[in-house]
Amino acid sequence: MKYYYTIALVFLTLASASCQEVQKEKFKIEVHVSDIDKLPVKDAVVTGGSEKILKNTSIPQANYENVVAKTDINGRAILDLTRYSGSPSAVLINKEGYYKTKQAIKWTKNADGISNNDAKFNATLKPVKNPVKMIYHRACGTPIHELNKNYGVDLEIGDAVAPLGKGKTADIFVSITEVSREENMPNAYVATIVFANPLDGFTEFIVDNKANNEGSVLWSDYKAPLSNYKNNLTRETTNLRDSKFFENLENEKTKCYYFRARSVRNSDGAFIESNYGKIYGAIKISMPSKFSNNNNSPFVYFIIEDVYFNSNNNDINVECDTTLNLSPKLDEYGKPIKITRP
Repeated sequence: MKYYYTIALVFLTLASASCQEVQKEKFKIEVHVSDIDKLPVKDAVVTGGSEKILKNTSIPQANYENVVAKTDINGRAILDLTRYSGSPSAVLINKEGYYKTKQAIKWTKNADGISNNDAKFNATLKPVKNPVKMIYHRACGTPIHELNKNYGVDLEIGDAVAPLGKGKTADIFVSITEVSREENMPNAYVATIVFANPLDGFTEFIVDNKANNEGSVLWSDYKAPLSNYKNNLTRETTNLRDSKFFENLENEKTKCYYFRARSVRNSDGAFIESNYGKIYGAIKISMPSKFSNNNNSPFVYFIIEDVYFNSNNNDINVECDTTLNLSPKLDEYGKPIKITRP
């Protein structure tokens, strides 16, 4: 049986400077798979990509075929791959009852600067524990028409509050201010995002390989933290994509967030009501358009991508059940929006 990352067959075009035969390389990958308790995982399926030449012409074509190995009792598996287009970049690791992991491969070089064709590394599989059905939004936010004015966003509905959207509860408020910068530089526009309830807020967590979609598909922990929430954060944009903008953008690539909303405490200070969730995507504002007093022409858009909202009261579980999206929003075909990452 063949296994494939995304599609059954992929043709790779392998460039060749002449009609000479393309040289193949052999790669050996040894991976040790364990769970979050550092115990070896037996019978995990490790998949890597080999290539087989179909037409050896001046522009050869190769069939991309997956090679599969299972881990032994010690969690060890070995893949032997044949490649014509260079070293493989990653392997996929999967086992029923665990979340799939895409593990990047770092190829080392010897003392002479020549790349080694053998790689050995460790990988971790996160077990499926107790996924909960959640509300998921690919994106939510609000248009911003005026500077220095609060605009509310409902994280459960995933929309601006009325009259700009269908939201009912303003979980967060967003306002845009203009900030002068150094001479000959365009002014910056800073978005301040504040939770309406002072008990609520964001707390950041880092996913190192987020930009490459590597690591476990479950980026977050299983549960949101109970403390260390910051009530506000800021985002900046300008009319010019300058070096500072790209520096800020680069810094955001690894960031994700948990959030707490709609909290109520009793007289003893204990939380009796609250909703928790997480944000896998970016929190950002668009490049500003030319300011207009026309209310039909927003100045900027405030956007949060990949928002997960647990509607169960006081439930810190953020391990999402991807089989059903509780959001009332539908996709372009009138069907519930699919959740691809737990």
